[in-house]
Amino acid sequence: MIEERLLKYLLLLFLILGFCECKILNQCYSSGTSCIRFEKAYFEFVDTVQLTSDNVPTLKDNAGTTSTRVVLSELLSHLAFNHSWTLAALVVNAGTRTDVQWKIAPDETSEHPIEIDDPDGYDNPFPNATVHCVDIQNYADDAKRFLVVPPNYNFFFSVNGSASINCSKSGISIIPFVWDDTSRASIRGMSYFSSSPCSSECLVLPIPTLLVRFCPNVNNSNLEIHIDKVEDFTAELSDDLLGINIQKVNDSIEFPMGIMNCEVLMENSSILGENPICLGDGANVAIKFGANPKIGILQEVKTKFSPRSAFLKSPKNAVYPNFTVSHEKEVATCSNSTTFEVKQISGNGFMPLSFQWTILNGTLDMETIAKAATERLLEIPSHHLSTNNVILVTGCNVAEKCTSSGPIYTALVDDASVFSVSIDGVEQETPASFGLRLRANPTFKQCSSKTSPKDVQYEWKLNGEGKMYDDGLKLPAYSYSVNELVNVTLIARYSYEKPYSSSSTKTIHYFGLPLLVNLDCAERQIGKDHDLTIRVLAVDQNRKDSSLKYQWTCELIDEKNDTQSCNLGAIDTFQDFLKIPTNKLIENTIMNVTATVSSEEQSDSSSCIVTIAATQIPTVTFYRLAEKKQNAFDYIRIQALVSSSLPTLNITWEVVRDPQFGYFNISSFISNPTTIIKNVPSKSDVFVSFTIPPAGTQLAMWPGLMSGKTFVIRLWASNEKGSSFSDLHLSTNAPPTKGNIDISVPFYPPFALETPVTFSVGDGWNDDKDDLPLTYQFGYRIHYDNNETYEYQGSKSTVKYIQFFLPSTSGNGSDECGERIGITALLTVCDRLGSCNSEESGMFIVEPSKNSSIAALDLISLLNTDVTNGNFISAIAKINALNIELCTENFDESQTDHITMLLFQSLSESSESEEFQIALKAAYSLLPVVSSDILTVLIDVLSNYRELTFKTLEGNTNSRRKRAVNEVQTTAKVYQATESEATDMLKVYDILIGKDKPVVDVFFLNINDFLTGFCVQLDENSKRVMSATGGDYTAIQTQSVNVNRDGYTGVFNVSGPNKLSNITFSSYFASSYSSWNCGSGTSSTCRYVCLGTAWISNQALGDNSYLAEALFLSYIQLSVNKSVSDLHQLSLVDPISGTILTPSNGQFLYSVDIAVMNYKPINYYNCYIYHQNSGWDFRQCVSSIYAKMINNQSFFTCNCSSTGIIGVFLTSGPAPTPLPDHNEILLTLIIDMEVSSDDLAKIFTKIAQLSEVETKRFVKIANKGNKTIQATLRPPFRSDQKSNSVAVQCIQKAVGYQKILNLITVLNFTYSVVNRELNGDSYARKLTFNFLNSYINKLSDDADDYAKKWAQSMATTLQISEYRFKNYKVFFGVVYNITVTLPFTDELKPLSAEEISLMIQECTKYGEFDFQLADESVHLGIIANADITMLMVLHETNSLMIALAVVLSVILGLGTIFICGAVMVKLRTDKLIVEERRRANLNEHQFQLPPPPEYPVDSSVFHVVDQYPLRRQRADDRQF
Repeated sequence: MIEERLLKYLLLLFLILGFCECKILNQCYSSGTSCIRFEKAYFEFVDTVQLTSDNVPTLKDNAGTTSTRVVLSELLSHLAFNHSWTLAALVVNAGTRTDVQWKIAPDETSEHPIEIDDPDGYDNPFPNATVHCVDIQNYADDAKRFLVVPPNYNFFFSVNGSASINCSKSGISIIPFVWDDTSRASIRGMSYFSSSPCSSECLVLPIPTLLVRFCPNVNNSNLEIHIDKVEDFTAELSDDLLGINIQKVNDSIEFPMGIMNCEVLMENSSILGENPICLGDGANVAIKFGANPKIGILQEVKTKFSPRSAFLKSPKNAVYPNFTVSHEKEVATCSNSTTFEVKQISGNGFMPLSFQWTILNGTLDMETIAKAATERLLEIPSHHLSTNNVILVTGCNVAEKCTSSGPIYTALVDDASVFSVSIDGVEQETPASFGLRLRANPTFKQCSSKTSPKDVQYEWKLNGEGKMYDDGLKLPAYSYSVNELVNVTLIARYSYEKPYSSSSTKTIHYFGLPLLVNLDCAERQIGKDHDLTIRVLAVDQNRKDSSLKYQWTCELIDEKNDTQSCNLGAIDTFQDFLKIPTNKLIENTIMNVTATVSSEEQSDSSSCIVTIAATQIPTVTFYRLAEKKQNAFDYIRIQALVSSSLPTLNITWEVVRDPQFGYFNISSFISNPTTIIKNVPSKSDVFVSFTIPPAGTQLAMWPGLMSGKTFVIRLWASNEKGSSFSDLHLSTNAPPTKGNIDISVPFYPPFALETPVTFSVGDGWNDDKDDLPLTYQFGYRIHYDNNETYEYQGSKSTVKYIQFFLPSTSGNGSDECGERIGITALLTVCDRLGSCNSEESGMFIVEPSKNSSIAALDLISLLNTDVTNGNFISAIAKINALNIELCTENFDESQTDHITMLLFQSLSESSESEEFQIALKAAYSLLPVVSSDILTVLIDVLSNYRELTFKTLEGNTNSRRKRAVNEVQTTAKVYQATESEATDMLKVYDILIGKDKPVVDVFFLNINDFLTGFCVQLDENSKRVMSATGGDYTAIQTQSVNVNRDGYTGVFNVSGPNKLSNITFSSYFASSYSSWNCGSGTSSTCRYVCLGTAWISNQALGDNSYLAEALFLSYIQLSVNKSVSDLHQLSLVDPISGTILTPSNGQFLYSVDIAVMNYKPINYYNCYIYHQNSGWDFRQCVSSIYAKMINNQSFFTCNCSSTGIIGVFLTSGPAPTPLPDHNEILLTLIIDMEVSSDDLAKIFTKIAQLSEVETKRFVKIANKGNKTIQATLRPPFRSDQKSNSVAVQCIQKAVGYQKILNLITVLNFTYSVVNRELNGDSYARKLTFNFLNSYINKLSDDADDYAKKWAQSMATTLQISEYRFKNYKVFFGVVYNITVTLPFTDELKPLSAEEISLMIQECTKYGEFDFQLADESVHLGIIANADITMLMVLHETNSLMIALAVVLSVILGLGTIFICGAVMVKLRTDKLIVEERRRANLNEHQFQLPPPPEYPVDSSVFHVVDQYPLRRQRADDRQF
């Protein structure tokens, strides 16, 4: 192969280098005042010609010296393809003239020798053929002089004696050229021209690429004639005039394959327009023009792959131009003129048409005006018009195909006002299966002003019967029979100062479409040991329901192509399939199997050639294509089943090269068309498929299928025993050619809400005749300054225009309304088969109305007229414009409800699916503002639409909508919705979810239906991702998962607004789905599975109570409030049957990353999976401990063993290890790197942030070396702070979450309780607080109250009873004393006074007390050891004390009565104190901490302190 390709390239190089440019070309020659220059031009020679000696100069007598005379122009005309040309000749070489003298003469008697000197270097060898047409590029002679011979001159020669004639020296070389008016005017008869310098006045003379060489013919009747082939390729305009088809005729050249830059192909690619497309298959090149091509018929086409050029030819089946003529049916006498304008031109190939206007029964002035008009516009002054005038216009395209309009009549009305009405949307030739929507178009003209009147009354009649009074008329598909004529009459009445009436009648002819018959093969080969099964798909396009009859026949074809009938025996041949058992098959025979299908008056057939081969070879069976023609701009899926009795199977897809069919390189979108399948299950069919993508979807260099072609798709299957194949014919349908949108307004710029803006079909839209009629859908797109857009689409119809009242493009600039900067018009044109093309206009502006209130009222009046006329969609469009313009104010809700209700009520059980789609799209923009009652009605409408959709699957097997039905034999019908259909439906249901409507069941059904419908459209090698997005709550997505594909990683994206969630499949999944049983009967083997995912926003749970109730009503542990993620439905779908698989073997299938909201590493989360039957379950998913960050968003990983709806929920964590809350906790961390002292504070600040433990609680931070750091956790000193147990648990979880400071990893974390060094005494303590400032003035008389409040504050901070403090007193505003008493007897957690005093001392060190005084905090000094006094009783006495006691006892005896009284008072007081203590102890468990204290602003975050200082107690001896 490489050597062959190399030889081709060497030959091509030889040809390129071997050719030399003829020196005659591009030189100038003069004769007197005439100057000419030669250029190559189109001049086609005949392929073969038969000439006799009577046709050429012949010396018939050997003794004679002069030949016969022939007319040179007649001789040359025999060689020219176009015999009607008048030809002249250039004689560039007349030989040496020594032996032969060539002569010319204008008559039969005179003679003029041709006196041309031999060219320099003349040595070109020519064969001795009498006539030889040779490539002019091989003629390198430098002709300094030549002779111009006009037509009708005689041509002959004479010889000198008996000299031998040598053709190489005696021949004459002549170049023919066309003798036209230009050449006749510049060349004055026979004349010699000599080379001269060129000037701008030189006439360019086109000459052919062949030079004619004549040899003297001496008495020879058998003339030898050679006509060289000088074309390496031909160039011909495509039939639609939108491109060029290049076909090689010289096998030595080869064009590139695939799509290419046209500059690589063409020397003069600029003639193809802007951004043309070139596609080659080696032998041919298809070129699609870009914008503004500059090319015409017979123009030279040069390629870089051939030294020769070709001249563009006209196509044999060129399209005819098509156009309409816009004119006034009635013209008022007071108007100045009337205009006839050609519009909606197609069939012109991006090049202008030439027009010829004709006026019958007109005046001479009118005829003069008509002859002068060569463009598309004809304007006639009104005073020239008469009722008898008939206007005709003929338009011709570059292929010289012409179309004439019908007679155009215009009546002259003697009135200042003219009211008329026309019927738009009429297709005079309409298929019986095509529905029409007609629209009344009234106009009211007053002299030179023209308006669209409102309040017009209409009356429609069909064949003279029926009365319908809307401004539109619907003629549903299948309403009339084939060949039926329907007369549509419209009568319109209008009053303006006086009554007006106008009528219009149109006739529609309903014709029949052919019966479609399609087999699942065109040619195939099977083994003798397999049953032969062939299926047929037949569609009667003319009836909604029809009964089809089938008849199968079979013939055996022998080597001589003779046929004989097959022996089918008792086989049923009247079904939609034929099954021939193996015992009826004969090895090494060829069978022609034909299916003939007939309906009531139609019949058609299709055949398949079947070769019966040896046994044990594979068998290939295609699934039938649903349509005869596939839309080239859609995805086209080819499916097949391959069966083999051996375990190893090779599958290869191929496009057959055949001159009768189209070709494309399948490797452009399939990297490896061959697949090797091992371990094929016995008695199982392997399901294989591939999808042909449209242009611009997957590969930038893939141009898509050429439209209007038929391709042969072949699937090869081979095993050890041999190979087999099957062919399938694939015919493509081209979308309409893209054209323009015309925008017209009464004046520019238009004003919002008051100026009607008309969008209409412009030039360029056309399609094949078989694909007509076309439908049109208009819309507009509003552009905002933030690059956002809003799009509104009208309904589809055959009406070629629409009128909008638009909002202004200035907006009000608010955040809610946005700043509008412009509007563009949208137009989508679709053919009968559903293939569409779209165009968008340039941006234009709409000025705000000068009086918006009046404009709104006028528009409301028009809106009410629409409602009266039943045009609800037009009314909704006006409401939509009002809402956009008013922005913050919506149109009257009751009126909106009324119009929307009427729209929904217009739908009935007989309405088609498309009508539901139109109504839902029209109403969509109003759904956010309509009332709840309308939304309830909408639910019923959606239910009916859904029922209609699936009813179409079960019945109506002959409907054209059948293309949406999965042709694979399945138990459940799957609706293959398009992405736009799914998007529209999801948006509507999202609105209902947001309005809290009970649509939960259908909400989930829709998701499943669209997922399964998408999945059966994907194949194993397709990289296509099908998706749809609703409003704010839902999105769905499907894609193929093929574990056998090269480069498979197991990682796929799942649906969602940010596209960040990924699913990763496990090795168990790969082993389970590399080859598995699929299909409805599980008798097929699939090598891939479809992944369907759906995203449901968490917000939907809060906005729709029915959804929350359906998911969480019966669950205690789960609720909407505990949901921290959106819900993700993950489904595995059978790609054949569309069944959602339910794996439940307990093995992990995948892990999925789910975004969580407000993630905290200290919290505990669980993944739950929901099934409709079993509800929520956490056992089928194992959750990751921590979330991971992706693009600053937290994602939780769920490892699951089944599919369903997955969500992440907040759960309760394990109970923490109990720790005392009055002690410090020593935290020890071992990290993976050494850190500096500066990093220590940052480390624990980060830990505090992650654990949500206050930074102040981390003290005594130290670096112990050896990658060990420590910190002490202070006890909680506020009620809102975490207990030590919870805090340690949070810290332990936080340090494992991520690298601290993005660098440090904690390898180990330990903690221990720090016990204080206590003496263990049981004495009370007195503490002295020293204030850093004096507060005597602020305390004044409230010192005791503040002393008590501060004691209570300390008790709250230390989490002890306030009754452990007494004797609190403030001295001089700078000293505060307080006594810590001994524990109560019934205290639950008794702390000694010693420990409490140490705790108080610690709190002053770390600034944990908050003594509030008025509006400020008291600044406390740190309590020193000397400020803590131990209060104890002295138990030992001495003799001095005894003596003193005796002396005093005498004195005391005198006041015994007084003392006894004092004792009684004291006892009573003590009793009361004891009672209060008992009460305090009883209520200790009910102690509630007060709000946390506040700290001074200048408190430091960390107060690093060494070990606790040595505690020294001061004992004061008290004397009593």
